[in-house]
Amino acid sequence: MQRYNSKNLILCSQDVTDKSMVNEEETVKDVYNAIAKEFDNSRYRPWSCVESFLDKVPKHSIIGDIGCGNGKNMLYRKDCRNYGCDFSKELVKICLKKNLDVIEGDILNIPFQENSFDYTICIAVLHHLSTKENRIRAIQELKRITKKGGEILLLVWAFEQEPDSRRQFVQQDNWINWKDKKGVLLGKRYYHVFKETELENLIDDSMKIKTSFYERGNWGVILAVK
Repeated sequence: MQRYNSKNLILCSQDVTDKSMVNEEETVKDVYNAIAKEFDNSRYRPWSCVESFLDKVPKHSIIGDIGCGNGKNMLYRKDCRNYGCDFSKELVKICLKKNLDVIEGDILNIPFQENSFDYTICIAVLHHLSTKENRIRAIQELKRITKKGGEILLLVWAFEQEPDSRRQFVQQDNWINWKDKKGVLLGKRYYHVFKETELENLIDDSMKIKTSFYERGNWGVILAVK
């Protein structure tokens, strides 16, 4: 593999009726650049299902984290070679300060070579894409950079929330506010929340669905690349 050198969430019920008007760069990248420091301060460790996946990864494996955010998942398995990318330049800067091997990149055109990783994770990223076509394209990119026989972990927000969750959705396409500790609105992010089996239906025959699961308001799949 080529080596590169490198909250306070409040639900807004505004519907997104015209997905062609959703600009992911405007509604997601710019917001993450604006909130990068607060985001980093509020994200400390991987989710339990991510830890469970990474716990099974053999030592010295090569792991790719696409949409790595502040790099919290990359710090979990220090006995492996971890590489990441994120399309927020401010989050990339935070990762580099932690001495993580991270570059700026878009999930629709991931800046890694084919067959780069033994294991690839993509956590809470696909739900920011506004069209089914782009979600499929992103999954194909994840497959491209993962070796045959390797595995991919995907996690997305679920439409079906637990009764005690503060997130309760009335439609699948939503704008969600990010406010700072003082209640000042810093931006809105687009979310397409997935219904049961919707994520699995994006997977083609070049990958095998090893496991599908629901955990704490998220749908997840583990894929094996054929």
